[in-house]
Amino acid sequence: MKTRVTPLATSQLPLPEFAAKIIGEMVGAYRANAGLLRGLRQFMQGRVGTAFWKKASALEAAHFQRTVDLFLLYRKEIHHPQPRMAVSLALRMIAGALYQVVVWPVQLKATRDLLPGDDDALSRELTRAFLRYLGVEA
Repeated sequence: MKTRVTPLATSQLPLPEFAAKIIGEMVGAYRANAGLLRGLRQFMQGRVGTAFWKKASALEAAHFQRTVDLFLLYRKEIHHPQPRMAVSLALRMIAGALYQVVVWPVQLKATRDLLPGDDDALSRELTRAFLRYLGVEA
């Protein structure tokens, strides 16, 4: 069972460990829910502007903002000149990569050998990219 990530729990981990935990959980969640995420994305795209779309988008934005805020607890360790923007963009890059590699891997067969071999390796590489973009040495 996963525990809720709180600012207090976050403060107990060094930034590289916290990033590895969050990104590893993202990889696992995207893998476990790939079909649902694919279906939800298609469903949402067909309902832009509806009450359902607005509610779902607001919930997603609130969750995203909370995640950004948790990473900003480590602001002193982030050496990017714009920490808030950098964390937001880095999280979006991770989510985009996970959509391409895990949720919607339609065109990956020809280049699969260029990707990490398993989800643990994928998590490590995404974490490394995330941290380096933020200017953090692991």
